[in-house]
Amino acid sequence: MLQNIRENMQGLMAKIIITIMVIPFAFFGVDSLLGNSGGQLNVAAVNGEKVSAGELERAIISQKRRLLSMMGESADPNLLDDNLLRGPALDQLIQNNLLLQLADSNSVGISPEFIDQTIIGMEDFQVDGAFSPQIYQNILRSNGYSTGYFKQLLRDEMIINQLNSGVSGSDFSSQKDLSEIVKIVAQKRSYRYLTVPLEKVSDGIDVSSEAIESYFRENPEQFQTEDRLKLAYIEVKVSDFFKPLDEEEIKEAFELEIEDFKSESERRASHILVEINDERDEQQARALANSIQEKITAGADFADLVSEYSDDAGSVITKGDLGYTTGDTFPQSFEEALFRLELNELSEPVLTDSGFHLILATEINNLDAPSYEERKTALSLSLQKAEAEGKFVTTVEELKDLVFNSEDLKDPATELGLTLNVSDWVSRTTAPTPISNPQVLAAAYSDDVLVEGNNSEIIELADDHYIVVRVQEHDAPHTKNLADVQEQISRQLVKDQAISKAQEIAQSIVAELNSKSMSDISKERDFPWQVQLSNSRSTPTADREVQGFAFAMPEVLNEPILDVKTLSTGDVVVLKLESVVDGAIGDLSKAEQNSLANEIQRNYATQSFTAFVQSLRTSADIELF
Repeated sequence: MLQNIRENMQGLMAKIIITIMVIPFAFFGVDSLLGNSGGQLNVAAVNGEKVSAGELERAIISQKRRLLSMMGESADPNLLDDNLLRGPALDQLIQNNLLLQLADSNSVGISPEFIDQTIIGMEDFQVDGAFSPQIYQNILRSNGYSTGYFKQLLRDEMIINQLNSGVSGSDFSSQKDLSEIVKIVAQKRSYRYLTVPLEKVSDGIDVSSEAIESYFRENPEQFQTEDRLKLAYIEVKVSDFFKPLDEEEIKEAFELEIEDFKSESERRASHILVEINDERDEQQARALANSIQEKITAGADFADLVSEYSDDAGSVITKGDLGYTTGDTFPQSFEEALFRLELNELSEPVLTDSGFHLILATEINNLDAPSYEERKTALSLSLQKAEAEGKFVTTVEELKDLVFNSEDLKDPATELGLTLNVSDWVSRTTAPTPISNPQVLAAAYSDDVLVEGNNSEIIELADDHYIVVRVQEHDAPHTKNLADVQEQISRQLVKDQAISKAQEIAQSIVAELNSKSMSDISKERDFPWQVQLSNSRSTPTADREVQGFAFAMPEVLNEPILDVKTLSTGDVVVLKLESVVDGAIGDLSKAEQNSLANEIQRNYATQSFTAFVQSLRTSADIELF
């Protein structure tokens, strides 16, 4: 399909389409094609305040990160689809906007100092219990956050939590509420039951071939095979392009490293950050940074100016200290400026994505050179990877083009000298690595690959590992042969008849209990029975399934209640509930009472806050674009 599109997009028609696209681009930019001539694309408005597409995309990314952190490598790519996440993410943004607007109108806020102290106390930013500015910066950078944006997110979250606490705190649970709940939670029940074992009533039950055939015809959905595939696939890994190295190559690389190392140093830096934000543009931020620099040059104390001016919450507490770097910790422009400084020298304002930095070199340490043996393995891998990466990247790009145009994977594999693998029969539940990867299975079972018969797109399993798949054979689900499932059906029919027989016996026992005791019937029929006295819902020695049935029976007893229940094993029980005693506060320890009271309060709080948010939505002016 894709190949046909590519082949047909030629000549005059293609030129016309491109011209139609280029003219709006040239005059109005990409927004002209998105229907947003007024600037930033918005997706909603909450009481007149716009929610931008950028905010929504960041919210979707945050949801993906949360899902990935919860599910790890087993994450289903279908759950990470932007279209599935977009609705919940937008709904959460609208709710947050409503709450923040309410907070603003009621002068609810969080002080910058409290936000700073909160950041300092976060374990993620600590080493051995102490805040690390370097780790703080690294974590923010790896997540694509500036310090200002992170502080804004944290501020918003804290304000919303403050509102939640205010609303939830207005509701409370009383001692009467606790007593009523305790009646149920700590309730005690006494019961006895007799079991009609399935194995004792199934002897002598036989099923005919006609019954088996009839069941097979009437229940074909129970006897379907799995949807199976045989896949052709090409893997490309950077390690496939590793070549053996001569010892001399490794030694030569080591000597070069040592030469560079002699001039290398470890530096400790402090800084003052002046952010570019809603309150100041780049020109104003630069002017402020220049004025701070002049004050330091004139003799003002650097640490005092950090407290007064720096927008980096993490390093304010440490007087601007960011820790050590060997040249690869901070943004490149920051590192280059730092390594040009002499000890205790201050830099000019340095621009990074975070804003303008005034950098002070507080320590310069020479590092001890490692030995050849210490570096040999790492250097060997580094050299092999460096030599292989160019070929690896080129091969992946060439493979993308070839599989897009090819009718199969044989020709691309041959042309690039790659191995074409063919799997055995696999299914969604039996696929081996790397086919078992959720992305690979999703691609293999997609309409484009399975139905249309195309090669998949190149799938990135890791930075150094790619795969492309094609369906070689497809064994669609079909009904199994009767001969293959005859024994299975026979066992099922015997069990079904045995359960029916056990239920009939149980009903006859209910009638007998009018004149006989359960113990007498047990002796006569050789069926086991048990007595459970004053059991709670969590009595560990009781059968959990039978106990669940006993506590589901009516609470008010004028006389013992009899019932017949079928267990998950197929055994049938005759259950006699004899007494129900409501729980009392005294049945619980003080710790259990407090825990239960807190749980009741949490439930009330959740209900109150949910109702509160719903009332805000009802009265709000919400537009979706």
